[in-house]
Amino acid sequence: MINLDSKIIVTGVNGQLGFDVVNELKSRGYRNVLGIDIQDLDITDAKAVDAFINKYKPAVVMHNAAWTAVDKAEEFKDKVFSVNSYGTKNIAEACKKVDAAMVYISTDYVFDGKGTEPFEVDSPKNGLSIYGQSKLLGETFVQQTLGKHFIVRISWAFGVNGNNFVKTMLKLGKTHPELNVVADQIGSPTYTFDLARLLVDMIETDKYGVYHATNEGFCSWADFAEAIFKEAHLNVKVNHVSSEEYKRINPNQAERPLNSRMSKSSLTKAGLIHLPPWQDALKRYVAELKKRGDAPLRVLVTGANGYIGPHVVNALNELGHTVIACDIDTSKVENAIKINSSIFDKHDNLLEFYQYPDTVIHLAWRNGFDHSASTHLGDLDKHFDFLKSLVDAGVKNIAVMGSMHEVGYHVGKIDENTPCKPLSPYGEAKNELRQMMFKLKDDHDFNLYWIRAFYITGSDKDNHSIFSKILDAAKDGKTTFPFNSGKNRYDFIDIKLLAKYIAMISTQQKVTGIINACSGESKPLSEMVENFIKANNLNIKLQYGVFPDRPYDSPEIYGDDSKLKLILKEYEKRGLN
Repeated sequence: MINLDSKIIVTGVNGQLGFDVVNELKSRGYRNVLGIDIQDLDITDAKAVDAFINKYKPAVVMHNAAWTAVDKAEEFKDKVFSVNSYGTKNIAEACKKVDAAMVYISTDYVFDGKGTEPFEVDSPKNGLSIYGQSKLLGETFVQQTLGKHFIVRISWAFGVNGNNFVKTMLKLGKTHPELNVVADQIGSPTYTFDLARLLVDMIETDKYGVYHATNEGFCSWADFAEAIFKEAHLNVKVNHVSSEEYKRINPNQAERPLNSRMSKSSLTKAGLIHLPPWQDALKRYVAELKKRGDAPLRVLVTGANGYIGPHVVNALNELGHTVIACDIDTSKVENAIKINSSIFDKHDNLLEFYQYPDTVIHLAWRNGFDHSASTHLGDLDKHFDFLKSLVDAGVKNIAVMGSMHEVGYHVGKIDENTPCKPLSPYGEAKNELRQMMFKLKDDHDFNLYWIRAFYITGSDKDNHSIFSKILDAAKDGKTTFPFNSGKNRYDFIDIKLLAKYIAMISTQQKVTGIINACSGESKPLSEMVENFIKANNLNIKLQYGVFPDRPYDSPEIYGDDSKLKLILKEYEKRGLN
């Protein structure tokens, strides 16, 4: 029997199953787990395999590595048999020399797919494709070579680390209103996270033999696709087609078994766990993909027709998410599901009304440019009640637009721990809402993103900034503009870049809390205004010193962008920067 100090080799660590097996072993406390892939060992080289395993002397080799491109296998028969059959033989022979147990992952493709009854482990084998035949020969080599083996046949695997049917459907479902999916091939989807747990359970026993291990239940590929779209709330019509029809469209496709049902009676006899129903596995998997940023989210944007809203909607669309845009008027919004409504209206089924969002970006705020307006504090409880109702309904990701005005007068860098002493009703209301939301988080399970913005530039006709005032002066034919010293330094950010940051912050789950959406540096106001006048070819000149610098305006204020940089780095890793 193995123990936590036993040496375990896991091949195919970069694949879906190998990745989850290594994580499962480590989560159980195994201290000597070696995950390898093709760059570490060429399993088709018998001498190299023998030397590698003899040097490490594992107690178990969990062999997941394989050629799995079923259609391409038809073109590269020799290569496929070299990897799946003779590569497996090399590992089995090396395991025998060091008395190691071996787990060999096989497939439903070893059967011919005839009939409608589930195949037993000893049912006749007759692989229809090169892939299925090569895996079957691999099984034969393992059985002939060593007694301490687990041969585990799986089907329709999906996991977080790699490509699979679920990820393909989610990607296609974002751009295709309908898809043709095969409806006469029946099998069992298998979540590699669940399978990994079973495999580790197996090696902790000496119950060697052949097993079928899939999530419980059967469905067609078309049924599976429909379940995927339903789980992701994607409105895609699935056209059920036959394998014959599909093959006419894709003539180079390898033969696939129509019946991939497999009986798990051998698991029952051995007293090993059965995996949960595939529907439950799919639900957990899609949630995990969304958590990792590997699946499109449904994002509700309130205030979508406001100053920042349309830009945030565009940024979310560029990231591939489904946007639900809510405002009293949504005429400026494009490429979104539109809801023309006040967020303060009550609804019996909140999630249904707001189209089942995974994430909410709360931008809505009345009179945002008038910092003294009574509505800021007057609406405060309504904003909180709206956000709390979403949390109570089960929304797990809430992003709220904050402001540097929460902080009040401050000189230097603002981080998440900077004390707040707001000087205006607008700042007071934002500060109070932030405190209320973090108190709510103490008692509820959700991710809270408090996104602080600083000095926003761009779309200057739509705001009340110094830039919009200069545009108005130029429009009125004025050639001079009375100004202060212009020496104050602020953190400036273009509205489109800010919107991109808001979208990126809100649709990841590694970094939460107070996050500054900013440039991370300060620039003189005079420099920014002079550049603006030049860029817009305005015939206007600043009159410095006409107005004194106001005592409540900070000489320098800017945001700490360290948390933002962590988020951007993660997006860069995924090629989405």
